[in-house]
Amino acid sequence: MARNKQKSGCQGTGFASRIKEEHIFLALALFFGILWLFLIPPFQSPDENEHFMRSWSLSDGNIFLEQAKDDDGHAVTGAYMPMDAADLPDRLEYRMIMRNPFMKFDFRLFRDNVLTQDFKAGSDKRVFKKIAVGDYCPIAYIPQTAGILAGRALGFSPLGCFYTARIFALLFYAFMVFAALRVMPFGKNILMTVALLPMSLGIAASLNTDIVLNAVMFLFMAYVLSQAFKEPPKPIAGKEVAIFLAFCGVIALLKPVYTPIVLLLLMIPKERFGDSKARLTFLAGCFALTFLLMAAWNLTIAHALITGDWRQNALDPKYQFHVALTHPLRMLGVIFNGYFHYPLASGGRGLFRQFIGILGWLDVVFPPYLYFIAGLFLAFQVVVSQNGPKMGLWPRALLLASFAIAFMGVSFAMFIGATPIDSSTMLGVQGRYFTAIAPAALLAISNTNKKYFSGPVSRALKSPLVVGMGMAAILLAATYYIALRYYFF
Repeated sequence: MARNKQKSGCQGTGFASRIKEEHIFLALALFFGILWLFLIPPFQSPDENEHFMRSWSLSDGNIFLEQAKDDDGHAVTGAYMPMDAADLPDRLEYRMIMRNPFMKFDFRLFRDNVLTQDFKAGSDKRVFKKIAVGDYCPIAYIPQTAGILAGRALGFSPLGCFYTARIFALLFYAFMVFAALRVMPFGKNILMTVALLPMSLGIAASLNTDIVLNAVMFLFMAYVLSQAFKEPPKPIAGKEVAIFLAFCGVIALLKPVYTPIVLLLLMIPKERFGDSKARLTFLAGCFALTFLLMAAWNLTIAHALITGDWRQNALDPKYQFHVALTHPLRMLGVIFNGYFHYPLASGGRGLFRQFIGILGWLDVVFPPYLYFIAGLFLAFQVVVSQNGPKMGLWPRALLLASFAIAFMGVSFAMFIGATPIDSSTMLGVQGRYFTAIAPAALLAISNTNKKYFSGPVSRALKSPLVVGMGMAAILLAATYYIALRYYFF
């Protein structure tokens, strides 16, 4: 009898040990992601209307946007597209709901404006639609465009294509992060927690380009760590070099401010290359490819960066860039004010809440207890010892440096492109801008010394099942408040 009990206990332990972080993540990401992509009304995610238009234009084969004149004679960029698709956001009255917590989504919009009318994705009547996100590389829209192409091939209406694009985007994010967790040698709970935060999952259930950015950055960090801490340190193979070059090329074409993440390649030890010359050649090739592709794309679309009437919002990127060069201390002061003296809704102390999750157009705010619990839960994953090798000073320094430089890059971009002339406070920065690089900072300060915080309680609480249950509880509470925000009960 005792033997049977012992065998049963071993089987239970074996079953629990087979449940990995990537399995927990995939189950939660797919369950809540699919729920949210239908629960969150259309175009109620940041700039989702613009990203839908850009994805549709790419599905028409328009790699670059066209230029035209608006009613005031200013140059604008956009694309010709079916009127039914171009008018979809306005037919669903997304502007009336965004940033207005008292407005709810009306299901009659589906019945009256979509379901009862014969909207065809291939309508012959085409109109010019201004699109404000023409500077993004098409790589950032691969899953969204694939979803729209699939919807159009199936004969769906523009709204049906919108939802297929959301589904494709979610699947891309879920399986890319799943792959990252599989190859990551340690710190899996940290990455899983960041990837499942309400903000991360809310973006993953939309058409935002951060879906691709976050997924690629997570996988890149995981792959670098797997190669840097590979035991035994076998010589790096040509396939691995090709993978790193592909990562550098994709990262360079996503968002320039995040390219400092390639500094993590310095983490790979020289023993993997045989000699210092081979290592130097590898690093030089990766860094050169990153810089050249980034410069090439930005020069190619430079005409689309300064279009329209910037000054109608008191914006002048050229002037702000001049200020940054001639008065750097003033720029730093404006950036400092943006993080510490800006109103709670958009920056300063609100930045942490945005990182955890202020969804929609910064109008789906959760109760304070949810931010406290999520932050405490994330901090616990950093404090308890990680399952893996002890990380030395050099890898930690590289992780922190890549985060810090990217952080400054985001701040500089907001000062240049989103802060009005003569403003004393930087505007435009949001907590979600740091999701892609947050794991780097958290891993840098994480506990990899098994002597500290590694008792039985800590070992139990950091198990994938317990972490998964904690994140499921947070996401379940977030689901309730999302429903409360957008629907009458």
